[in-house]
Amino acid sequence: GDLPVALVLRGDHDLNSVKAETLDEIAKPLRMASAKEIEEATGSAPGSVGR
Repeated sequence: GDLPVALVLRGDHDLNSVKAETLDEIAKPLRMASAKEIEEATGSAPGSVGR
């Protein structure tokens, strides 16, 4: 099956999904993970990567 891919951005930046979908590693169409999926994959809540 497909493995998740993390796209990490600074808090003051926005993701351009059109540009992201040009990357070979990104599924088309781009789908954002749910909060539950993020917590299961990383053990952390969305938006809490750290400082």
